[in-house]
Formats: sequence, C-alpha cells, structure tokens
Amino acid sequence: MLTHSGDQLREPTNALPPGFEFRVLELPRDSAAVVDKQVVVDERRHEPAGYRVFAERQMARYAAMQRAGLGHWFGLVANVDGRRVLAASCGLFRDPRSRDGLGRFQYVSTHPAWRRRGLCTALVHAACKHGFEAMDLRTLVMVADPHDVAIGVYESVGFRRGASTWQFERPA
Repeated sequence: MLTHSGDQLREPTNALPPGFEFRVLELPRDSAAVVDKQVVVDERRHEPAGYRVFAERQMARYAAMQRAGLGHWFGLVANVDGRRVLAASCGLFRDPRSRDGLGRFQYVSTHPAWRRRGLCTALVHAACKHGFEAMDLRTLVMVADPHDVAIGVYESVGFRRGASTWQFERPA
C-alpha cells in the first residue's frame, strides 16, 4: 500500500503530451468507454464476457458513489481523427467513515496502445491535485502490487510505500 499527503505532491518530469486532456468523467454517461478500456487492459487474464459484466457492475457502483458526492472517475482523453478516445483513467473516492479526509484510488490503467508516454504519471498527478484541492482530501491511498512497474510511477509523484496488504483470489 502506498500513501500520499498533499505536501509530498511532485510535478511530473514531463508535461502531458499535446492532444491529451485531463477530465472528470461523467458517470454513467462515460462508463461504457471506461469498461471497454478495462476489458482491453485486462489482456484476457479473465474470461472477457464475464469480466465485462463484472466491470459494468463495478462502474455502476462507482457512478452511484459519484452521484453521492464521494468522488470522481478521471480520464485522459485524446482527440484521434475527430473522435474522443479514453487513453487512461482512474477513480478517486473518499472514505465516508473517515473524518480525516482519506481518499483511495481505484483501478488506475492506461490502454496498451497509449503506454510509455507518461500518461499514467500525468493522470495520477492531476487526480491527486484534484483530490487535495477540490475534494479536501488530506491522505490518499493506493493499493498496488509492490513488484509492478507502476510503483515507480506512483512514487515519482510523491506516494510512499507503507503497509503490506494481501489479496486472495479464487481460481476460475
């Protein structure tokens, strides 16, 4: 688990590439684009049709949380041949039981076609900034595989490693 407080926020070393826009997504209107990207990002680790149903249900829950004022889903959108394409996205939601301004990131991901361009770093930085400034969060939490390459991305904007967590998954 990684944690972040506002005083740790570091600017990305590279600016967001031209042609990309950071947006607060409107759920459920933008949910289909998020689910489509999540299914591609899953890279067939799960059965695609079943995973799509799971992702759709998750996004419906996040849409309800967004309507309740608990957080937002964010995206980096590119304009490709006149079409708006979701290149990367993540959620950031507050813990409604916390009196200390605790927020947790959800499903940070970049479409495989858009990787290695600094988009994830730009997305996480912008979402952190939004969380601290617009959502009045004081501490952000990111649960991630400590051996994943993305850990370096999160640390580059100021996240620090903390407690370990365990996850069990039942085989299909």
